[in-house]
Amino acid sequence: MSQNDFDTLLKKYLEGNCTPAEESIVLKWYQNLISESSLELTNEEKQAIESKIWAKVHSGINKYPGKTSKATVLKFNSKIIYHVAVAACFILLVGTGWYWLAKSPSLKSKMPEQAGINKAPNNYTWVSNEDGYEKNVLLSDGSVITLQPKGTLYYPLTFTGNTREVYLTGNAFFKIFHNPAKHFIVHTGGLLTEVLGTSFSITHDAKTDKIEVAVVTGKVSVYEQSKMDNVTADLPPSSIVLTPNQKVIYNSLNNQFVTSLVEDPKPLESARPIMDTTGRFVFEEAPLSKVLNELTKVYGIDISTETKSLDNCHFTGDITKQDLYKKLDIICQSTHSFYEVKGTEIIIKGKGCNYFFN
Repeated sequence: MSQNDFDTLLKKYLEGNCTPAEESIVLKWYQNLISESSLELTNEEKQAIESKIWAKVHSGINKYPGKTSKATVLKFNSKIIYHVAVAACFILLVGTGWYWLAKSPSLKSKMPEQAGINKAPNNYTWVSNEDGYEKNVLLSDGSVITLQPKGTLYYPLTFTGNTREVYLTGNAFFKIFHNPAKHFIVHTGGLLTEVLGTSFSITHDAKTDKIEVAVVTGKVSVYEQSKMDNVTADLPPSSIVLTPNQKVIYNSLNNQFVTSLVEDPKPLESARPIMDTTGRFVFEEAPLSKVLNELTKVYGIDISTETKSLDNCHFTGDITKQDLYKKLDIICQSTHSFYEVKGTEIIIKGKGCNYFFN
């Protein structure tokens, strides 16, 4: 494998797009960085150093966002490999010093107190974001958590057992590395969020004790902490499954779940390659049912008419550049109707349109 090929493969791994075979190649390289070191460290200490190396690599990736192109890959080659080399050499050279600092009880800070019923195990480590900007936390499985200011994440240095579990206070965005053999579970207040897919956000309002989970990609299952004992290979009976552009607000005071749509729905990842297709949202006397069907495909949201009479309406216009709700405003204005968000669905309401042909 050439250097350019490996650089591209490393980028794919950090973005979560590797096949199992490709992942194996990266992980082998990853483990050799530490295994070849002469430092006498425990497995947990080696894992902590490895996490620091990946954090350096990932920070380099984030400096060059955007679509992958030949020019982008070349830039990635020079910059990212530099970061890898510097991170690996620096961390291994100072490893002995870090080792003794980590071992010194007097220099260890006390784990922050956790409120609520979900408390992290004593062997968990943690990171608190005391800065005024987002902070990325890279876990041992390759998952990335973007921790918001004043948030705290509790996590193990290495995931063991049949699940990957972390504990959160505050707000964070999760991009989880896909591993169907080990579901990823986030404990927040009295709520558990189990990942069936890849990315979502959690917002916890401490004042009202309300927790919001919103899905960007994939699927997540949300249920109460008290249902934890009932978790099996199947979803608990009372769980709520969310898909992209859906969210749920959980009120722990009355154990009530309220599902709805996110404030700014985005096109599904699977639909983005065709979003730039000329004429995708340009309609000429198109039946309303066809227009709504296109929106449903792109946004993954069930959008339908309340009555059959509305199906007789036709729409003409270009709504390519508008966001979803602006698109609906234009459509409804043209067809003398209005829309209502009902749970995770959108209903078009009105008296309908009658067309007479001579």
